[in-house]
Amino acid sequence: MRLIAITQDSKGRIVVDGYTLTFKQARFCEEYVSNGNVINEAVIKAGYSKSSPSVVNSMGLENLNKPACKAYIAELQQRFKQTADHRVATIEERRNLLTQWIYSDDVRYNDKLKALDILNKMDAAYEQRIKMDTTINNPVQSLTTEELRSLIENEPD
Repeated sequence: MRLIAITQDSKGRIVVDGYTLTFKQARFCEEYVSNGNVINEAVIKAGYSKSSPSVVNSMGLENLNKPACKAYIAELQQRFKQTADHRVATIEERRNLLTQWIYSDDVRYNDKLKALDILNKMDAAYEQRIKMDTTINNPVQSLTTEELRSLIENEPD
């Protein structure tokens, strides 16, 4: 496999093996990789004219046939694969994994209970009942307005 030089020029444009991609070409490549290789969507999101579906499709195919675009897409796919390998599992993925453990015959009983406990915590299945005494002992609560005024007036400075 041949090494490809990918850099940025002074204006921030992507340079692939000496060929400078336009902003739209670079954006097309990035959108193409991020959306799962859907050409038309990548062309539109990159900012190309969307006058007709055939024009959009031909613009995408033209970009895909350019060696610099191919090289940049290959590099982006490699980076995307590396990041996907080291990403954090989503909540749904964690739920599915814990559920698999609960129903698996290869997992010890204690581990199944722990997985069930974690799932219950994730779903807030444990209802916490907390009784709070909100009564405040207020010594002046039973005093009348006149008694409160006399206390205020007689208070030493």
